[in-house]
Amino acid sequence: MTGEVELVVHNGFDFFNVKLSKGNYQRLTVEPDLWVAFRGLSNENIVRNLASIEHDSNEIENVHLNAFYYDWSGT
Repeated sequence: MTGEVELVVHNGFDFFNVKLSKGNYQRLTVEPDLWVAFRGLSNENIVRNLASIEHDSNEIENVHLNAFYYDWSGT
């Protein structure tokens, strides 16, 4: 792993966040129908996405981050 990344998962009501780095290296499984966002906290960051099915662009929905009222500055 390179860098540090903050990952946020939103279910429509609550937020879950975790910071991933060499010191906190984890595999996360995100269930369907959840919103996911992340940001790099270092100059260089790497995130690997391993999916069990092929990506289908008809199954996604993108919205602006401001739609979720998550305070990125406080974490």
